[in-house]
Amino acid sequence: MPHLPFMQFYPADYIRDTRRLDPSTRGHWVDLLCAMWDAPKRGQLYWTVGAFSRHLGVSVETARQVLVSLLDTNTADGEFVGDADGPCPVDCKSDHRGDEEDIRSGACFGFVRNCQEHVRLLNRRMVKDEKTREDNRKYKKKSRDRKKSGSGHADVNGIYHISEVRSQKSEKIKKKIIHPILGPKWGDPEKLIEKYNSETPAALPAVEKITPARLKKAREYLKIFPDESFWTETFREIGKSDFLQGMRNGNGHGSFKANFDWLLTKGKDGTENVVKIFEGRYTNGK
Repeated sequence: MPHLPFMQFYPADYIRDTRRLDPSTRGHWVDLLCAMWDAPKRGQLYWTVGAFSRHLGVSVETARQVLVSLLDTNTADGEFVGDADGPCPVDCKSDHRGDEEDIRSGACFGFVRNCQEHVRLLNRRMVKDEKTREDNRKYKKKSRDRKKSGSGHADVNGIYHISEVRSQKSEKIKKKIIHPILGPKWGDPEKLIEKYNSETPAALPAVEKITPARLKKAREYLKIFPDESFWTETFREIGKSDFLQGMRNGNGHGSFKANFDWLLTKGKDGTENVVKIFEGRYTNGK
């Protein structure tokens, strides 16, 4: 899992998800979000109640009340996964019967199991975003490997499959003959898509389906900007912009992340987005 020193924060989601929590629990939730971000599996914690207690700097009783509150209000996903055996490590007064009232209010959270209990806690958005990053990373690694091997997508017959998208007017699968060893050459729209997948940051979504509309748009932009060096520098500039990678919101923008289709469009001022990126308008600090 790549190291990311900072995480996105969504104020609207935070306010909505924590509306039913008391102020103290909200503060503990922020601490746990930070711990989830740095966890071995980003967005997931699998700790004992005692470990949560130590991390939050509160008693075991308070830690469990926080966890129960987070799960009951659906602020977090997760479950209690307990070890039922073992002596109670807390000098408590509970009869350890294990009834619901004891679980909620007992001095050691009800009964022996809860003293030793493990808790699996998840943040939905963090888990989903991490899966997207990992899928994009794998897809782009495959694109880079294909580029290094020089094999493109050609099969043994030298057929380069551009798309499996069926036209509304025809049921024929669209194919294009490409050199079986070299693959597409620069100037082909397929080569621009391949370059995008292999050279843009992993945070950007990869192009998985090469549709006729994307090929047409890529062909138009390659006529306007035919030099490969222009695209190399443009993709490099994306890595210098937290905004384009979806790591922060811009002025007047909500959550945004650049993608291939957006690159090949114009902004409100009529300037091509790739030109604005190339000129460094989205670079951090500008």
